[in-house]
Amino acid sequence: LSVAASLLLGIRPLVVQSGSMAPAIETGALAWAREVPATELAVGDVVMVDTADGSRVTHRIVGIEQQGSSAVLQLQGDANDVPDVERYPVDEAYRVFADIPYGGHVVAWLSGPIGLFLLGMYAMGLLLVVLRRGGDDEQAPPTGGGERRSVWRRTRLGAVGAAALVATGVASLTWAVFAD
Repeated sequence: LSVAASLLLGIRPLVVQSGSMAPAIETGALAWAREVPATELAVGDVVMVDTADGSRVTHRIVGIEQQGSSAVLQLQGDANDVPDVERYPVDEAYRVFADIPYGGHVVAWLSGPIGLFLLGMYAMGLLLVVLRRGGDDEQAPPTGGGERRSVWRRTRLGAVGAAALVATGVASLTWAVFAD
């Protein structure tokens, strides 16, 4: 669902890595953001922007200076006593619209070695279900001519190939979205 939302709706998942937005957004939360033009930003929005050194910060807008279609943002984390020293010139920014507490911890765990192993085992289990030959008439290969048996094998191989392709695509896209 994350990959589909990211690709189709322009929604970006963000793993919150510090406590600067607590208690509104806790460390380890998975936040969802959508890119919006600077003209749609307002004081009070929580946004993710790039810093001058190339890192990213997710804080609340406490001041905004519109400059045509661009804006210069003054941000401050909810847990911070003072606004950020740096001002952030933007043409667009990712505005946070929802978060899932502890969701970022789940994403981090799933992208670790144990999570990837379990995901691989799950994919293998799905393939085994597709390949399994059952004892009932629906799952057994058709009897009779060699052509019918060949069609059954091609259909089964096509299903396995499609499942493997879908699993590989989902895994690749998920990695691409969350690795950024």
